[in-house]
Amino acid sequence: MKRSNQTSQDNCSNTSSGNFNGNNISNSDVKFISGVTNYTDNSNKFVVLQEFINSFFEKAGALHNKIGECAGKDSIPDLNSDLLALRNFVEGTLAIPNSIFEIVDKIVQSLFAYYELIATRGSGNNLRNMSADQSDDYIREFEKRKTEPVEIQRRLLHVLRNFIFDEHC
Repeated sequence: MKRSNQTSQDNCSNTSSGNFNGNNISNSDVKFISGVTNYTDNSNKFVVLQEFINSFFEKAGALHNKIGECAGKDSIPDLNSDLLALRNFVEGTLAIPNSIFEIVDKIVQSLFAYYELIATRGSGNNLRNMSADQSDDYIREFEKRKTEPVEIQRRLLHVLRNFIFDEHC
């Protein structure tokens, strides 16, 4: 296997908006990447893993964006069915190793937590009625939950590199 043709998987250059497949995720300096390159041979195992990861990143990034767009609106849309569909997609994919599944599942859980925060405390009416201390607490929690899925994604990329290169090359 040649490594000379590789592009870095961690090309998560910080931008002012965070970007995932051209979609604005949120107003942060974090972003989901849009794909994982298959650096191994063309065995079905790696093709399935690559397709799963690419599809997952696309779906998770789109949900991350949708959730972020809800913040501060007076009417928060119900995204539970979208989140459950993502969870079902992850849990229904058996062709991925447990070490990768566990991290992907943590991303899904963090998206649920991000949405829960906005749905319960982040509507425009709630934000307008918060005290200064409550508002500061909310902002800190919002930033934490907004960036958590992306931080977990970075750990996932590290595990994927180890899985592909250390264990299978």
